[in-house]
Amino acid sequence: MAKDDPTALPKSPTQYVLGADDLKTLLLAFKEAASSPAAAPGMPDAMTALLKQVESLTQTAQRSVRKENPHYEDRGVYHVDPTCEICKKGELHYLPDDPIGREAHPRPTMIYDYEFCHGRVLADWLTIPEIELINQFTTDKTARDGQWTATISRNGTKKKLQIEVPYRGLDTRHDLPSQAAILIELLYGQTLADPSSALVLIQQLQAQVASLENRLAATAT
Repeated sequence: MAKDDPTALPKSPTQYVLGADDLKTLLLAFKEAASSPAAAPGMPDAMTALLKQVESLTQTAQRSVRKENPHYEDRGVYHVDPTCEICKKGELHYLPDDPIGREAHPRPTMIYDYEFCHGRVLADWLTIPEIELINQFTTDKTARDGQWTATISRNGTKKKLQIEVPYRGLDTRHDLPSQAAILIELLYGQTLADPSSALVLIQQLQAQVASLENRLAATAT
C-alpha cells in the first residue's frame, strides 16, 4: 500500500457554481416544498419574494456584462421613435415589468406578415415609423395610376400585406423612393409623400389655423 506523500499539496475541494437559471430552479423547488401542509406559516410568501429578488438581480447582472457594443440594444435607428419626447431628450423608457430603464423605445407589434416587392420583410428589419405606417393599412390601396399596389389578404388568423412597386433589376429598385415614402404615398397620396409638396401643404394648414385662431380671439372679445 502506497504511503501518502507528506510534501504533496492538498487537493482543492470540488466547487460547484450555480448559474442564475440553476438558482431559480432550486428556489422553485424550495417554494414548492414550502407550499406543503407541513411548511411553516409564511414560507410560501418568503420564497416568492426571494424569487423576485433573484430575477431582478439576474437582469442587473446580465446588463452589467461588458459587450463589444454595450448599447446595441438601446441605440440605433431601429430603436428610436422620432415623435417620442423621451427619445428626443435621450432619456430612459420605463416599462411596468422592467424597472431598469432603457434608451430603446418600445417597438410596436407589426400586425401583418409583410412582403415588399415579392420579398418577405421581418419587423426586426424595419424602423418604428415604418412599422406604424404598415399597421395603418386597413384596405387595399393603389398609387401612380395603379402601378403601385398594397394588397391585404388573409390566411386563417394571419393577415398579409403585400406592397408591389414595378421595377426591373436591382439598379432600378435602388432608384425607388424610400420604403416609408412609398407607404405614405399609398396611404395618403403623392402630395404628402413629396417633401416639397408636403411643406407647402403644412404651411397652408398653419396659415388656416392662424386665421381661425384670430377669428376666435376676435369673437371672444
